[in-house]
Amino acid sequence: MDAAIVTAVPAVRARQRGRRVTAASPCISLAQAGGRDMKRPMNVWWIVLGIVMCVPAMGGYYATSFDTPDAADGWTVVAGTWVLNTQTGEYTCSGTGGKLVVYQGPLAYGIPREELNDYTVNADVTLNGGDTAVVARYTAPDRFYMFRFHAGDQQLQIYSFRGGATKLGDVLVDRAAEITQNQLPYTLSFTVAGNQLTGRLYLQGELWASISLSDATHPTGGFGLRGYAGTSAYGGVRLTSVSGPVYIYPYADGQLNVPQEPTLRWAQAETLAGEPVEVVAYYLYLSSGNPADANVALEATIEPAGGEASYSQLALPQDGTYYWQVEQAVDDGTGAASLPGDPNNLLGPVWRFDTIKSVPIIPVAGQPKDQFVRLGEMGEFVVAPLSQSDTWFQWYRSADDSSATPDDDEAIIGAQEALLRVESSLEHEGYYYCVVSNAGGDATSEAAALVALRRVAHWTLDQAGFSDGQYADETGAHPATPLGADPIFVEGMDGSPMGAVLFSPDDANSPALAGTWDPSEKTGQFTVSLWANWNGPTGGHQRLLAKADTWGDPTVRWFFGNSVANSPEVTLGSTRQNPGPVGTLTHDGQWQHLAATFDGSTAVLYVNGEPVATTGFSQSLGTDSTIVIGAGYPDSRLVFNGALDDIQVFNYALAPEEIVDLIWYPVTQEPACIHPLAAQFDYNQDCNVDLADFAEFAAQWMTTGYYPHRPGQTP
Repeated sequence: MDAAIVTAVPAVRARQRGRRVTAASPCISLAQAGGRDMKRPMNVWWIVLGIVMCVPAMGGYYATSFDTPDAADGWTVVAGTWVLNTQTGEYTCSGTGGKLVVYQGPLAYGIPREELNDYTVNADVTLNGGDTAVVARYTAPDRFYMFRFHAGDQQLQIYSFRGGATKLGDVLVDRAAEITQNQLPYTLSFTVAGNQLTGRLYLQGELWASISLSDATHPTGGFGLRGYAGTSAYGGVRLTSVSGPVYIYPYADGQLNVPQEPTLRWAQAETLAGEPVEVVAYYLYLSSGNPADANVALEATIEPAGGEASYSQLALPQDGTYYWQVEQAVDDGTGAASLPGDPNNLLGPVWRFDTIKSVPIIPVAGQPKDQFVRLGEMGEFVVAPLSQSDTWFQWYRSADDSSATPDDDEAIIGAQEALLRVESSLEHEGYYYCVVSNAGGDATSEAAALVALRRVAHWTLDQAGFSDGQYADETGAHPATPLGADPIFVEGMDGSPMGAVLFSPDDANSPALAGTWDPSEKTGQFTVSLWANWNGPTGGHQRLLAKADTWGDPTVRWFFGNSVANSPEVTLGSTRQNPGPVGTLTHDGQWQHLAATFDGSTAVLYVNGEPVATTGFSQSLGTDSTIVIGAGYPDSRLVFNGALDDIQVFNYALAPEEIVDLIWYPVTQEPACIHPLAAQFDYNQDCNVDLADFAEFAAQWMTTGYYPHRPGQTP
């Protein structure tokens, strides 16, 4: 049931840049707090949706927006380089490895940092250089919890640091690559309440992903920020123990196409322990509706009725952009409600909605999505607009990733439906967008890419394909140039004379360079495949294929070879994951087929068509580094000792069946075991996981592996 409306007052618009102005809303900074009576809460500055507001800090310990010279006061750098930029309002970290900064300044109410236990810390991320994190219950450089958005693994992760790092749990983040590639700002929110740890990622005000688990390692401690590879920036930090009113109306923050007579709903504030905070009245604030005016002013006073309240007395025009906020008034000591702006009151966040448009609108969920499609298959672009009248469509193809540069775009004849189907081919690769029209006007969608999943390089490495000092690329895109003019050709893996190339650490001219392109540029995935005939260890590292200039995160993308000197192991590795999945090179004069796939988060290594190892994987940042055949770097370091043949690179992760169908079986005419459980449970190696394997497992049940006796037993 709706709460009763006590008063409705004319909206007196506040003209000070986003700040809600009332007679009883003094603001002070934390720096000024030392001279106040800390028995009563204070106000703090808070950045919400780019609006500076005066926010009562009932239960709020700290807030900063990093836009003043003293905004970083109290922050202590533990690791890395941290720089305050007041012009952009950002606290930026840079360097390699983990970069940590913790707050060790004063808190509201005079609470000692080391006694902080249950709280929420929010961090607004404006630039993600790879991984960003929020730290809670910090007591020492190796004693704290960390809530992290790992862009490479596309996960939210919670860690406990106690001497070393222990991952407590993780969850996948939908469309994580879009967040990092497009540098979309987001908020990390980390709540520690008792043994319950909850991390949330908010994208454009919407809860995008969350993780929750229990752990009792760290009972108390302070808070901070952590960054990893690359440069990351934070636009603000807020620490609170009490939430403001919770909005439960049927339109999310940023909702489009809201009716002109909406009902706004909310629930009373709670402590982190879930206990309701007493409420005497609610004050509803609303902006003017002008998209350029984000100031909110008092719209109505609402009497509470139970744990929820609502307001439905709005009649708004079309094409408006409205910001709204609820202030929860507490008892002023006489049984009456505190006045609007009283520092003891609780504020909910500022949310935004747009009323029905006279022209079509295309929400985020209705935008066409990138299509990654194998050659010859169909990609499907769909646009889903919101409109109050009939709509019609026109699709366009663009050479660039923008629908705002129409001069070089072409209208697709006959493409006048919400769905556009395009066959995947090199000719059709590009960007597609749709102009949606109704009687009121036009709306243009974002551009979405069509990427053909395909072989992007194929060096046969036979003498017939060597011309004008280059190994031909069968795709025609990336010929490889050996460092020397006279490569040594040997018998190939199919027995053909002069069908492969010999590489040797004794011949610095044997490696070849194939440009600085990145097979994963558009997809975030790749596959490498080759045949190798290894002549054995030489005392150092060896690389079969690499995309690297020298060792380091900015100069390596990945390598395919060994990560341990003088070792027969082969892996797909990087500076971030070394080793990755591991297999074994044989030194018996026989050819081996080796392949590695990376799907954006996981790498799989194949030996002779069969998957032998799987691990999580992250590429390093060297997107412009050199493709090197037969060595680790362009300067002939880490040269492979043996022959290589038929190297292929794909811009996507081949499935196990494709590894066999495209590469292994056409050459050998032999089947390969790709059973997903074979490597772990196929004890008799017949490519079946059945009772025979269980019998072998049961025969060893409870059999000790210790020799000559169990620990603690007398010999």
